[in-house]
Amino acid sequence: MGIKTEKIGRNQWLLLEAFVWRWVIVPAGFVTDFASTPPGPIMRLIVPRLGDGVAEAALVHDYLCRLAKTRGKRLEADKVFFKILRES
Repeated sequence: MGIKTEKIGRNQWLLLEAFVWRWVIVPAGFVTDFASTPPGPIMRLIVPRLGDGVAEAALVHDYLCRLAKTRGKRLEADKVFFKILRES
């Protein structure tokens, strides 16, 4: 999987080309912060900002969370995030 982005802020990247993961199409122009986690070294060990599969999982998660209108949809986005991590 390849993600083409441009850094546009301290912790923001602009998606330059659409990214597809299974049934999810993240459109070009989407802005992500990738894997934002609460501050602290423990969380960074569990979920680093970038790395093997993390960027893809975080991008899809950010997009699904942006679309989510209910708590249930947010939980589904979380499940997809961990599914992508496990597959990578």
